[in-house]
Parts: sequence; C-alpha cells; structure tokens
Amino acid sequence: MKKKLWHIPFKLVNIVIATVLKTVFLDLFINFKHSWLYTFKPGERDKIKRKLEAEKMAKLLDGRLKTIERLLYSVFEDPSYPKSDKGKYDLKQLKKEVK
Repeated sequence: MKKKLWHIPFKLVNIVIATVLKTVFLDLFINFKHSWLYTFKPGERDKIKRKLEAEKMAKLLDGRLKTIERLLYSVFEDPSYPKSDKGKYDLKQLKKEVK
C-alpha cells in the first residue's frame, strides 16, 4: 500500500514538470511564430481574419438551419410546437433575422 502512495506524488511532479517543459520549449516558439506572422505579414493577418469570419458565419447559418428544420418538422409531425414556448421563441428569432 505504501508503494502505491509513494508513486502518486512522483507522478504528479512528473506531469507538472512535463507540462512546464512542453510550454517553454514547444508552445512558446509556436506562439512567437504566430504573433510575428500576425504583426508583420498583412497577408497572413487577412487570411486569419477571413478564416475566423467564415467560421463565425458557418456557425450562424448552422443555427438558423437547425431552427428552420425544427419548424418544418413541427408543421408535419407536431402541429402544437409553434404554440409552445420553444416554438414561439424560434418564430420570434426567425422574424428578427428576416428583418
């Protein structure tokens, strides 16, 4: 039993040391590289911004698509859905987005 208890602090110290070394020797250089690219290369900066905008738009459209799917499903399968709280909220959100 004492052997197992002795190994636990040793493993925790090992994990902490490995994490610190990984941060110092691997992640630090990668972060410097990314910050340098973002600061001094406008083409790379624009590329990163376009990628982030595309991801944001994809998430927004995916949410809208799921709302429309729920409402279309409710038309054929669950006619009481638009009258429920969730259905009213979905309709309200779609009306806002259309305007």
